[in-house]
Amino acid sequence: MIERIERIAVLGSGRMASGIATLFANAGIPTLVFDLRQEALEAQMADLKNQQGDLYLQTEDSALITPCNYQDHLGRLHETDWVIEAVTDDATVKKGLFFKILPFLNPGTFLSSTSAFLSHSSLCEGMPSEFCDYFVLTQFHFPPEQSNLLELVTGEDSLPEVAATLSHFCRTVLGREVVTTSDTPGLILNRLRTFDILNTFVAARDHEISLATADYLTGAFLGRPEGVFSHADRIGIDFVALSALHFLEKCVNDPNRNAFRLPDALLWLVDKENFGRKSGRGFFGVEENLQFDPQELKYVPRPANPEGQTGILPYLQSIPDRLRSLATGNSREAAFLWQALSRLLLYAANQIPDNAATLVETDRVMRYGLSWPHGPFELWDILGLENTLQRMGQDGLSIPAWLEAMPEGGHRHFYSTRQQEPHFFDVHYGEPSPILHDPGHISLSRIRQRPAVYENWNASLHEVGEGLLCLVMHPITGPPAGMLDPAVLEVAEAALNIIPKEGYRGLLLTTDGEDFSNGAYHEMLLQFCRSERWEDLELWSRQFQEITQQLRYAPFPVVAAVSGRLIGPGLELAMACDKVVAHGHLQAGFEGLRCGLSPFGGGTVRLLGNSLSNTRHQGPDILALVESLLTLLISGRITRNAREAHRWHLLRDSDLISMDRNNLLGLAHQTLKVLSEDYQPPTHYPVYQLPGQGGLQHLRQTLSAKFPEEGDRDLIRVMAEALAPVLTSSSEGEGSAMSETHLLEQERRAFLQLCREKTVAEHLHRRLILFS
Repeated sequence: MIERIERIAVLGSGRMASGIATLFANAGIPTLVFDLRQEALEAQMADLKNQQGDLYLQTEDSALITPCNYQDHLGRLHETDWVIEAVTDDATVKKGLFFKILPFLNPGTFLSSTSAFLSHSSLCEGMPSEFCDYFVLTQFHFPPEQSNLLELVTGEDSLPEVAATLSHFCRTVLGREVVTTSDTPGLILNRLRTFDILNTFVAARDHEISLATADYLTGAFLGRPEGVFSHADRIGIDFVALSALHFLEKCVNDPNRNAFRLPDALLWLVDKENFGRKSGRGFFGVEENLQFDPQELKYVPRPANPEGQTGILPYLQSIPDRLRSLATGNSREAAFLWQALSRLLLYAANQIPDNAATLVETDRVMRYGLSWPHGPFELWDILGLENTLQRMGQDGLSIPAWLEAMPEGGHRHFYSTRQQEPHFFDVHYGEPSPILHDPGHISLSRIRQRPAVYENWNASLHEVGEGLLCLVMHPITGPPAGMLDPAVLEVAEAALNIIPKEGYRGLLLTTDGEDFSNGAYHEMLLQFCRSERWEDLELWSRQFQEITQQLRYAPFPVVAAVSGRLIGPGLELAMACDKVVAHGHLQAGFEGLRCGLSPFGGGTVRLLGNSLSNTRHQGPDILALVESLLTLLISGRITRNAREAHRWHLLRDSDLISMDRNNLLGLAHQTLKVLSEDYQPPTHYPVYQLPGQGGLQHLRQTLSAKFPEEGDRDLIRVMAEALAPVLTSSSEGEGSAMSETHLLEQERRAFLQLCREKTVAEHLHRRLILFS
């Protein structure tokens, strides 16, 4: 059997197939894409790199995709390790294609199908045994190059090694969250999602709640990226209707089968071909800012702030607090959300164990597939099991027997911690079972359960075993979340003292939020600027530089595990570490034009050092290099992913990238452990050869052409005047050798110069308004 997947083939050229090809190419995997017409396919694949988005097809990766056709190139299938079929959702068409390609596959080649409605067993029926051994369903969800979820289905004849190999590959190389599901209609995500859309539509109708208000309550109010109806518009109301009809036909034993009958108002939308974003109108009018009125069957103006009409406290910061306010509320909006959520929770419970083996799979699918902060059973734990069951009983709802038995057996939570290990309520055994993780997995929640070695309100130090400490940053409650503030630096300074004193061997930096850092603490900086507390600002920037320098030259190794957004001072903190272990979807960059701030924690020096180190073997033109770095620092550009961060020198060639976010901390811990075994700290400060005064004059002449006319040219001029002397070291002669200490002084001087500018204070103020 194939042990390593190095080349794949995608059969089909539709939106799903193109997205899968983009996903693999962005991961550096050579990909053959097959379709009927060669010329049309070549044009389509060439256009992929022009698409926008966080995972667009990068120019250098487009060469990894090779367009092929079934008439001339089937022989090339023997080069592949995995063939993914993504043609029309028709069993006859799919099987015909399988029979056509089987003679050209090497023995042991993995074969999978993407299908929203067809089962694994139906596609294996009548196929040879060598096909069934290596065949699985791999349901990438739309759009596949962005959705993190992959539902994987095997059959009775599937070799277990196939699922294990594909699961490991998709998790570690593609960054997918792989959930093994049962071979049931629609799998988990589409079944629950379709139920949720129709159920929420009915609840909004029953309580006369506008679709905009309902969308807010099922979206932003619950911390989700979009509401139920915005999501339906994105995936297509025609697809929702097709899914509902499929479940109505196939789920004959489902006690909630009638929930999939389409309401008349939704049938009206389908009949009018108002399918959502792709048609311009759906539940909402995309361009016209309208919402659909199900009672009148027409579009009416959509309110600008539906949250102001809810009567539920939208300013409560935590989702648990919002839900608890709902549980005791008696407003029309509270009644709507209770009906929508309670029915969804019960439907999820009814799917266990037939559709999902355990409640853990259900929660993971909804979190990964829809980016919900909580799955159904995690939400249920927030609401409280006993209270909700009592209220459901009062509503006359049917409750599964295993669920009714939980409180009777003394089980009041779906998730619990026992002996410092996370557990879930296992329906099969009627008691909690441990949640299994990969051997390399490290649970941040488990780390935080240990007594802190040192802590304040925004960060804490914890032991992680084998003589290593972990500094965990905690997101600030409310906006602006994820900002690096002095409290984090206080804990970092404490770690620098505690580790050598107490005999620890290394330090790991991470966060328990979505973003490692979303920039500087703008509110504090704005207060310094407005009150002209320049001495305090200079002291704080000096302390930040000193801490990053101490981390860089500490007698012990320091490793940062970074994910989400890595902006401004957080980036400078990570760049000071011996190693950075970055999630593949990392978005990194400096503040720049976003608010007019320049680096002040050694970021300029690290960027210069990374650039010279990463390009040393190429013999770079130092003036051209400095010009590109200045452009990057001023622009405020944010990388789309970690590979781009490598190219921009925000990461070093020696830093690591992992697509497996769940095991990011485990990889960083292992990296730190290896470094600590025979660690030799840097023994000297580097010296930089910089272009001096002549380089400064050149930068001033060419910089304006680097930015579009619509940019804030006044701020560009201000930042250029402050930063160009730092990168060129123009205070010295031509080609001067500059010490790191001298450059740090110049960096701090540039930062303070910018903070004195009225334009920068204005930008900081705008930034705060944006976050609030």
